[in-house]
Amino acid sequence: MLCNFYIIFILFYAAIIAGLLPGIGKARRRIMPNFDTWPDISIIVPVRDGEETISQCVNALVVQDYPGKKLEILVVDDHSRDRSLEITNKLASQYSFVKVLENEKNGKWQSSKKSALEVAVANASGTILLFTDADCVPPRTWARAMVSCFSKETGLIAGFSPQRAAGEKMWNGFLFLDSLAAAFVAAAGIGWGRGITCAGRNLAVRTEALRDVEGYRNTPDSLSGDDDFLLQAISKSRNWQVGYCFEPASFVNATGPKNLKHFIRQKQRHISAGKHYSFYAQLGFGGFHFLNYLLWISAFAGIFVDARLIVPLVIKIVIDYGALGYLAGQLKRTVPFCSFCYWEILFPLYNALASPVAFFRKISW
Repeated sequence: MLCNFYIIFILFYAAIIAGLLPGIGKARRRIMPNFDTWPDISIIVPVRDGEETISQCVNALVVQDYPGKKLEILVVDDHSRDRSLEITNKLASQYSFVKVLENEKNGKWQSSKKSALEVAVANASGTILLFTDADCVPPRTWARAMVSCFSKETGLIAGFSPQRAAGEKMWNGFLFLDSLAAAFVAAAGIGWGRGITCAGRNLAVRTEALRDVEGYRNTPDSLSGDDDFLLQAISKSRNWQVGYCFEPASFVNATGPKNLKHFIRQKQRHISAGKHYSFYAQLGFGGFHFLNYLLWISAFAGIFVDARLIVPLVIKIVIDYGALGYLAGQLKRTVPFCSFCYWEILFPLYNALASPVAFFRKISW
């Protein structure tokens, strides 16, 4: 009888993954035909205490393979206490299309980053806004690849942004797998026209679409998730479509947490945004994690009760590997098996540690 229950659980789990997979194919967008159609763009980079990384980020942006007269870079200093403002001002003095702004507002939200983004948007002249973070290094082809996914009806394009850290190969593999899993949910949701989550460090938004949803004004007061809420708002709009860029030329590498402790703190911030998701989004995420835990519990029970109870977990692992492998193939990447096993084991553990704190305690940056 117990085995029959777990067979039902694995069937539900498989149904969730099978329901998401077609969305990945639907998320693709065509490439624009030539440079003559490239619009004016503004690249926005909020920075707070980023003196160690901001120079590398801006230097990567000023060499973008994009028509020079159609590109501006806006760096917004968000109350930095280090040399970030000094460094960006020096860089701006070398390039006429780089502008430094300061977020002078105290902010009415938990995170002052939102008001910093508002400052940048108010000063941006581009018809398309590209967002990244100060600890990211976009490739030279980034702007062109992201903008190439826009059609007249497109309001937002999300992109892949794998995290990396200076450390051992296994840890970097874990960070890549976690980024890939997040991208799976992001691309699938966008493909189905129900965008829920995305990576704000690799995002492109049409200015008109941003204005139509009144920017960040109506987004929830959350420490994290401004990118998610913007995606959700534009997804609900009847005037705009959303898409996901699968081109490797658009991938933005980001500096990831250096160890599991820092990773869990980052995950707490990200998960805390889920408190403001719709009921159905919370139900979907909650149901997925509930089934995930049940399948792991069944495997442990199988050690002492019935070895057949291990089988559902094995099936789950095969499903996960196949699903992530499918997305990795669309992104022209591969899934390292050892790193996948490492991530698969840690996935329920770090979510169990991060989720209760994220939902029931106040999170600080």
